Amino acid sequence: MDTMYKYRVKEQEYLIYDLNDNPADLDGRMVRTICAQNFGLGTMGVLAGPVFYGGHMTMTHILPDGSSVNLSEESRMVADAYLVNAGYLKTRKHEEEDVVLAGKVYLYMDLGHQSQAEIGAA
Repeated sequence: MDTMYKYRVKEQEYLIYDLNDNPADLDGRMVRTICAQNFGLGTMGVLAGPVFYGGHMTMTHILPDGSSVNLSEESRMVADAYLVNAGYLKTRKHEEEDVVLAGKVYLYMDLGHQSQAEIGAA
């Protein structure tokens, strides 16, 4: 079972997949399933990370179609909020009040057959 966190900013929702806490690698197929508008959670994508290299910490924004892009302003605000909430950072770089933890998502993935997501309270 993998755990994700659902954040909301400016009426858009993102999922956080912490690569340090979850056993599975996240791939495009999983993200397409998780974010599907009609069958999944209908988010703006998944922010995966943090990844540490060269003294820096980064996260990747994987869009609902499975492709990766640079963080947008909104996704950067969400990543920043998560990194503080999870203890990776001490203070936010972006002091936006609009970023809200919307819930915790427990994900059961069986890519051969079906997927199941369970959303818990924040």
